[in-house]
Amino acid sequence: MVVDIDINQLLKLRITAEEYFLLRTLQKKGVASLRKYYLQNPKPDDDVLRSLVEKRLIHNANRQNEFDLEKIIVRNKFMEVSKPTMDLFEELYNLYPAKVTRPDGSTDYLRTDKSRCRINYTNKLKHGVVTHTDVMESLRFEISQRESDGSIAYMKRLPKWLSAEEWTTWKERLGDVNDRVETFGYGLNLE
Repeated sequence: MVVDIDINQLLKLRITAEEYFLLRTLQKKGVASLRKYYLQNPKPDDDVLRSLVEKRLIHNANRQNEFDLEKIIVRNKFMEVSKPTMDLFEELYNLYPAKVTRPDGSTDYLRTDKSRCRINYTNKLKHGVVTHTDVMESLRFEISQRESDGSIAYMKRLPKWLSAEEWTTWKERLGDVNDRVETFGYGLNLE
């Protein structure tokens, strides 16, 4: 499970990163993941959990006032503040080229089957196959490279691009370009 932490949300809620991690994981029904995590890391003490109750971010449904991860309910206050400002798939979708002109002169629309693409992309992020930052960086690089060398006409449709995990190839190419700039290129560095 990948948990992105937005510092602005921490400041709004007046909580620590560890508390945010706990809330976010509970919100996503990740009790099993939390149990594994707390086998290797110290559990939050009852004072931390009481503080979250006082801030009205969680509700303890346990009648004995003991904290059990299974019985903690994340309140709407946290859910409203922790909503991402933009859906990650929408960011990808908006960056991906809408259409290209193929070499035969026909127009091809690349953003097809949006709902299937959303599910595919969300699953890849959820299962930790890739991070959103890596995908976006690779896509930006692919678009700039294809525009500069005139091969944008050969760009895949979005469903195929996601299924083939094209970002992996472009991430490697980006790494190669960065390596070449660092190792070759006499006179490229300004001093």
